[in-house]
Amino acid sequence: MLDEADWVRMSIAPDAQRDEELAERIAADVADPARGVLIEGKVFVETPMGALVQELLFKAGWNADEPWIPLRRDLTEPVPDPGVRVDVIGVEEAHERAGVQRASFDGSTFSNDRWFAMADGVPYADARCLVLRNELGESVAAATVWSAGAGRPGYIEPMGVHRMHRGRGYGTAMVQACAVALREMGASSVYTCTPGFNVGAVATYEAGGMKQLPEIRAQYRNA
Repeated sequence: MLDEADWVRMSIAPDAQRDEELAERIAADVADPARGVLIEGKVFVETPMGALVQELLFKAGWNADEPWIPLRRDLTEPVPDPGVRVDVIGVEEAHERAGVQRASFDGSTFSNDRWFAMADGVPYADARCLVLRNELGESVAAATVWSAGAGRPGYIEPMGVHRMHRGRGYGTAMVQACAVALREMGASSVYTCTPGFNVGAVATYEAGGMKQLPEIRAQYRNA
């Protein structure tokens, strides 16, 4: 997936991660802007940890980026009810979902128009936006859960708590609500990934029943 013009993320089949020919081809493609994968200047590549292509990129002078922490929860067993009101957001409440996101992430410019663009996308056919409300009915946390279909992993992205309502357990409850929603959608597990420096987010996901997996790091090439 070309996340941005300067950042490509890719998965590699487990039995092909140490394939020398494949690794050499990937390393060559991401290193040469003329091949149309990445632009010139500083760029990032994310591949599975331990894949041979990482070794080739390090030898070519690429560096390791900051760590990210994946977290996962199996959904085979029922998930405890979070004990709070959580609404599935539709067109009429889209402004609430957008507002909570802006209030959860510094510098966020997420807008109603962007929510509608997201909701009109094909992947959103199997996704839901959730808003958690406090005792007064105020929107205090929000998340989007993405399903890949019954029996497959589901994903949380993003999940945030309004900066005026933090420290009250809403983040933990929101994580649990996401797990409940994905299990109802038939997901086999719930997964997310957060920057390693965001220790608060990692702690919130763990409090919500998710477990850390080994860290992952992208690689970057300076301009």
